[in-house]
Amino acid sequence: MIRTKRYPRAYMYLDYIDDSEKNNYVAHLDIDCKNIFGKVKGKTKLVHEGDSLYDLSHKVSEYKTYIVEEIGEDYVKFTNGCKIKLCETIER
Repeated sequence: MIRTKRYPRAYMYLDYIDDSEKNNYVAHLDIDCKNIFGKVKGKTKLVHEGDSLYDLSHKVSEYKTYIVEEIGEDYVKFTNGCKIKLCETIER
């Protein structure tokens, strides 16, 4: 995947969903994250139900409303109504 400069939009790519944890799915979600110098770069994060993308991204403001509500076999659903499917890219 070729990465382009996306910030300040909320970007997500659902790469993989791991079902090896008993009764729990873990999503591998590519999002924009701030590094210790405040620069924003894409990074893959392991995401569980209840996780806040705002916190995982080290306070990238575009993710404030993205809290994982449910992880299914091939999707991740957020409490703000957004849903992303496996191998899908979303930019908002």
